[in-house]
Amino acid sequence: MDAARHTEMRSFSALIDRIYHGATDPDVWPKIIQDIAAWMGAPKIILFTPQIVPANGGFMFPHGITQRFFELWPTHHKPMDFWVERAVERNFIVQGNVGVGEELVTADELAESRWYREVLAPEDIFHLLTSIVFDGSDGQNPCVVCSLYRGINADAFAVDDKQKLSLILPHISRALGVMLKLRNAEFKLVASYAALDRIGTGVLLVGGDRSILFANRAAKNLLADDDGLSLHKYGTGALGRLFSGNVKTQAAIDAALSNAIEPMAQAVPHFAQSVRVPRPSGQLPYSLQFSSLASNNEFGEGKDAPQVIVFISDPAHEIQVDPELLRKTYGLTPAEIRVAVTLCQEGSIEEVAAKAGVSVSTVKVQLHHVYQKTGVDNRTKLTKLVVSLAAVRQS
Repeated sequence: MDAARHTEMRSFSALIDRIYHGATDPDVWPKIIQDIAAWMGAPKIILFTPQIVPANGGFMFPHGITQRFFELWPTHHKPMDFWVERAVERNFIVQGNVGVGEELVTADELAESRWYREVLAPEDIFHLLTSIVFDGSDGQNPCVVCSLYRGINADAFAVDDKQKLSLILPHISRALGVMLKLRNAEFKLVASYAALDRIGTGVLLVGGDRSILFANRAAKNLLADDDGLSLHKYGTGALGRLFSGNVKTQAAIDAALSNAIEPMAQAVPHFAQSVRVPRPSGQLPYSLQFSSLASNNEFGEGKDAPQVIVFISDPAHEIQVDPELLRKTYGLTPAEIRVAVTLCQEGSIEEVAAKAGVSVSTVKVQLHHVYQKTGVDNRTKLTKLVVSLAAVRQS
């Protein structure tokens, strides 16, 4: 390997490690996106939730763009945004997609537009490279976009730039997926064993040899059932290794762990891609999501530090809210309670309708009533509310 290639690989490896620091520390994202911009050769970047403002639970991490731009965008700029309009028209907003601005709007069309003259030109923004981290379709994570910009006199983004961003996009999704999983549980994002023990979803911390170093209370209860997923004890000083009685599932688990332990591989799966674990009891399969952790993280340093975090979701028991608590607290009817809880579990209005045996329009009306009675106005807030009530019940 020549010196330039070696230096490039070291830079890439260091960037990936910094990205995974963001999984357990949201405060480092401003520095992470600055490093991403430098690695991509772009002076401006933003990582944000376009449909949810920070005041309502979203986030916005910009670099190189003025504060005035963001203050005016929701009311003044957004209606003129050619890029967003075309992205929606062309069904570009699918997680994992990476594209350049010229694929949405030609350079001539952009240069002649009011959008460029009044909004982009003062910021010296002309060329766009954008990616969809999450598209919001899974009902668990909000839509998240990462976009980079160059000025009109700079080189346009090319195929090589798209490939570079595609390399790091799965790592961004994994780090953000962990951050959102922890934050959505209504807990301050402090990476401690006590904090993990309070989360209703099963959480495992895994070492470089695939041994389980820590299992939170929810994970221990789930694994004790031995319903398609358990721990096989070996050696000393660890809880064991994750085991499934299904050969195909075990291979998928081992592959996912290997991918997370050595995240330099180019084919790292997106965080939303999970391993399904069938259960002999016939209940709905468990869903496992894997993500790398930074080499030195809040749980340890050096060889003793866990390298992977695993989330285990049980659709049959993930949301365990006392219906009477929802009825007394918010006055929800039985049908509205079913919609509120099932929506948090199933992920889409269509799935909720199918499970309840009613029409999609009926579910939408019931959900509207739920929003009115609970005082929330979107699914993310509703999920937080339901999870917090589940925590009250468990305590």
